[in-house]
Amino acid sequence: MKSRMLIELAIATLITMSSTVYCQKIAKIEDLGSRVEKLWEVNIPIQPNRQGSLMYAVLTTGIAVLSPEGKTIYCYDYNNGQLRWQAPAIQINSSNGAIYSTADGEFLLLRYPHNEVEITTAIYTNDGQLLWSALYEALFSISPSGNYLISERRLSGGSMPLTVLDLTSGNRLWQIDPPKSYGHWEAASSKDDKIVYYNGGALKLFQLSDGKLLWERNVEFDPRTDDGSVHISRMGNVISYDATIGILRNKKQVTHVFNDEGELLWQRTRPNIHGKSNGGRIKGISDGGEYIAIKDGSRFSVYDIKKEQELWTLTEAGLSSIRIFTKEVLIFPPKPQETRSITLREDGTIQNRHTLNQFIDFRCGKESGLISKKESTCELAPIIVSKTDGQFVLSKVNVDFSAIK
Repeated sequence: MKSRMLIELAIATLITMSSTVYCQKIAKIEDLGSRVEKLWEVNIPIQPNRQGSLMYAVLTTGIAVLSPEGKTIYCYDYNNGQLRWQAPAIQINSSNGAIYSTADGEFLLLRYPHNEVEITTAIYTNDGQLLWSALYEALFSISPSGNYLISERRLSGGSMPLTVLDLTSGNRLWQIDPPKSYGHWEAASSKDDKIVYYNGGALKLFQLSDGKLLWERNVEFDPRTDDGSVHISRMGNVISYDATIGILRNKKQVTHVFNDEGELLWQRTRPNIHGKSNGGRIKGISDGGEYIAIKDGSRFSVYDIKKEQELWTLTEAGLSSIRIFTKEVLIFPPKPQETRSITLREDGTIQNRHTLNQFIDFRCGKESGLISKKESTCELAPIIVSKTDGQFVLSKVNVDFSAIK
């Protein structure tokens, strides 16, 4: 064990001294050795849905899964895999159901298409008690804090207004009806229960609890091609907007970044050249609002927001979605069965890269005092999903990213 740790230390030293970023390919996360602590492992029956995805929810009472026919929710104990409870999934008659849990594992969201227009939304406690259910013309997602449900913009067939519900009661707290001239809208919420909303050139920041408008700013947009998108840091202290403006050869990409007081931190305009550059679209903001990630074709760049400075750029396919983006680490799944992590230095530059030949379900779990002192805004809760003898094995681990540096 000591010799292995010495080897790892030597590799880390070489990485620091070298100007070339070292990318280590490993078979599984356990190969990181002493930097990984296994918390629990359980074998449970999970049936992939029609799209091949595994639907499960991590609760404080165990792992909840939806039966293949979508009629029953089963919850299995972390320690021994035994069934702890089961509950009927209302009167579901669809195998396209999906379940999600709040970050603290206290509540479960079940949603599934009821017919071509309506979608069933239901909330359960962590012991399988149904709190409420209702039909809506949109999907609802759990806010990062776990206190609210927020409607998602529908990509086709019209758009339901931005609607905010109290998670435990289902009561409608407030909503925004977009102007008829601009039906397109986007929204994103933060852990401190703020939500940024965009529609028709207006960017607004609201309180999730009561819909109180905190500020409003006008941003550049083109009503012919209005496709503005928004992001907000997990802490809620940085908000971004970007959009493609113009048509044909006159396209350009505009980006605006604000703080939570509505002050403009920086903005930029880039040409959108067909076949060469799309001008760069924002993919995410780090949890604490230090960095912003922009993807332009196959180029993926991270910028220091305060300095308005590009820190580094990678040129490779697959960097399209970010699972975790903190001051210490950036994690993304370039392929269905692959996970990559980029460990960052204090100045945001790359310290190390790891490619894992397995899908790791990184999630933001319940915050702890220790994590908060490290200026991170979410406790990383990696779930390893693998298949053995026809059953899926789920393992929860802690990864010491500070040791990777």
